[in-house]
Amino acid sequence: MTMWGMMRERERGARPFGTSCLPIFLAGLLVLEATVEGLALSNRDDAIDRYNMLYKVALFVEWPVPPQTGEEFTICAVGHIRTSLLVNTLSRKSIQGHRIVVRLVDGVSNLSACRILFVAASGAPPMERMLAAVGGMPILTVGEAAGFAQGGGMIELGANDDRYAVTINWKAAQRAQLIVSAKLLSLAEIVGS
Repeated sequence: MTMWGMMRERERGARPFGTSCLPIFLAGLLVLEATVEGLALSNRDDAIDRYNMLYKVALFVEWPVPPQTGEEFTICAVGHIRTSLLVNTLSRKSIQGHRIVVRLVDGVSNLSACRILFVAASGAPPMERMLAAVGGMPILTVGEAAGFAQGGGMIELGANDDRYAVTINWKAAQRAQLIVSAKLLSLAEIVGS
């Protein structure tokens, strides 16, 4: 449009394209921001739900050697997890009267102090390496990846039809001398038997 044409449009009261669409553009940005924020909150809530589920599952497991008086209950976590959410969700809780401590691990070494090894769905070393590293130790292995329990892990936390599901490899838990309560077993899908 020429300068002369723009001046005539302005005299008639018309606004240039950019300013007339500005309110619509800003409204669109607000809707997009609210949608992205809602997804982030949904993912945050989903992570908190999974971490609470990890805690609740642990309440239904007995270890062959109970923690000593004053000893902390250590949950080791590996992979891409929401670290601050995991720590904040579990650090104020206790299992068998022992305060939970969350320790992040980046590999398969120094796992002997763990009572639970929580393996995230992504970012963890290969599942076979993780499970071999704790083989024979009374460490409850809990994973998020599909097929974790079928692959030799003890407890798999997943989703099924918009609700959470627990899959338990009872034989793997028995090999580690862990006792999974009948109540939890009745609520879970059992594999590897």
